[in-house]
Amino acid sequence: MSLNPKTYEESLERAARYAEKRKAKLAERQHSKPRFGRFRALQTAGDVLPPEGGNGIPDALNASRTKPHRRRRPLRPRRYNTNPTVDGDSLRAVKDECDTLVRSVIALRDEQCVTCPAREELHVGHLFRRGHEHVRYDLRNVSAQCDPCNSRHNEHPEFYIERFVMTHGEQAYADLRAEAHKRGKLSYVEMLAIRDELRQTLVEMTANAASR
Repeated sequence: MSLNPKTYEESLERAARYAEKRKAKLAERQHSKPRFGRFRALQTAGDVLPPEGGNGIPDALNASRTKPHRRRRPLRPRRYNTNPTVDGDSLRAVKDECDTLVRSVIALRDEQCVTCPAREELHVGHLFRRGHEHVRYDLRNVSAQCDPCNSRHNEHPEFYIERFVMTHGEQAYADLRAEAHKRGKLSYVEMLAIRDELRQTLVEMTANAASR
């Protein structure tokens, strides 16, 4: 089958015109709509970028923002319950009283930091952090600690562990560690039992301290 030379030439001309029209349209779109939106348009208009260390946005773009930023409320510390609880109070209130009882017991039991000779500005230090709820109120897991030792314990717990093993033995440390890594949380009934036990311990230690 032979092609008509006239038809073939017309097809080539038509293809060339389409290519030129497409090229012109792409060039027009590139100049009218920058690829990077308003930021690119401001750059091409001659705006100077902010110095290094700024927010990376020209002042003209910052000024064009009319929506004010919502100011966040400052975080407020939670109010801890310091009053004695009764059965039926919230679980949080019972936990707060248990924390208070533990602090009172440690203040009577320990006279110096567990990892250094410091005797002033002592806090309650946990061998296993407070997040391990099964040993959070265990008196074996808490001791008096000064602020520097308490902060160092997060990265270097070996000092506290060594002192615990010297005092209670390796088997006691293994048992406490297994208790700390139990899954689940303490129930409300278990927290009430811990509260009552801590109350009784505090009463006995207070009586012993008074009789000395």
